[in-house]
Amino acid sequence: MERLAGRVALVTGAAGGIGRATCLRLAQEGASVLVTDISDGGSVVDEVVSAGGTASFYPLDVADEDAWNAAVATAVERYGRLDILVNNAGIGDNLPIEETTLDNYERTVAVTQTSVFLGMKAASAALKASGHGSVINISSIFGTSGGFGMSPAYHAAKGAVRIMTKTAAVGWAREGIRVNSVHPGFVDTAIMNPVRGTDFEQVMIDLTPMGRFGLTEEIAAGVAFLASEDAGFVTGVVLQRRCVNGIPRKGDRSNTGVDQVTPRIGENSAEIRRRETGRRVPIIALTAPSLLAFYLRLLLAPFDVSPEYGLKLVTAFSPGRVLLPALL
Repeated sequence: MERLAGRVALVTGAAGGIGRATCLRLAQEGASVLVTDISDGGSVVDEVVSAGGTASFYPLDVADEDAWNAAVATAVERYGRLDILVNNAGIGDNLPIEETTLDNYERTVAVTQTSVFLGMKAASAALKASGHGSVINISSIFGTSGGFGMSPAYHAAKGAVRIMTKTAAVGWAREGIRVNSVHPGFVDTAIMNPVRGTDFEQVMIDLTPMGRFGLTEEIAAGVAFLASEDAGFVTGVVLQRRCVNGIPRKGDRSNTGVDQVTPRIGENSAEIRRRETGRRVPIIALTAPSLLAFYLRLLLAPFDVSPEYGLKLVTAFSPGRVLLPALL
């Protein structure tokens, strides 16, 4: 099945890991792929071409605005258009906040967060001209929680990517561009090599509902879906595994499109689960008339206001009495 036949994609951080798998999957689906990375991505191009796909490499420092403009121009020059942008590049830090230097913080944010802004800005005109543009920003499961108390720059950057995605989704909703983010949990990439065979590897596996690391091909499959017309009415969505305070719950089979009830001080996971019953909230793209309803739901949630009473309050204060029932 070639859902992306005739489409052109630009993928960052594409020399390995999730980026490489994404290039292979998009090409398999029929897209021409500009493989970009600060490292040599020639081997990924060879894999795509040997499998019958179309790809070429372009060296890209994602923290450089001029380099971004040149990369987008190259995609249009080589393939005539740009339809899909996958912002995958990122780097991490591994110290607590009091030991993190400003230089390291700013570099991590530049590569992991600012690059997403630069990429969307540089590609905006080409994506609008496409008529069916799709941006997929790779965040992290910890972009919604802050992780384990380390790596402040990485987690702050991934959280910013999530919110930037939602902002762009609303701004471009009627411009022909959909914008979504993917938030992987623990994925089997080279970054896991230092912990293989250690107790920490088993901790990560135990914290994962399915009892194993994710595969890069599985993340790439989600990216391909969001890039395709199968997701033509999907924008502003966070594709992620469910978690409490950033820790995936073992045995929880729900894995996408659902917000969490906010945990309370002293509340255990069983109590949180009981409060969640009947209160799962689909993540949807909100238009301006329903924003007030959304914020009111957030304000009422900590007080356990009943759905019926909350419905009356939100409807009463919503502009034009417009309410999306899914909010409650």
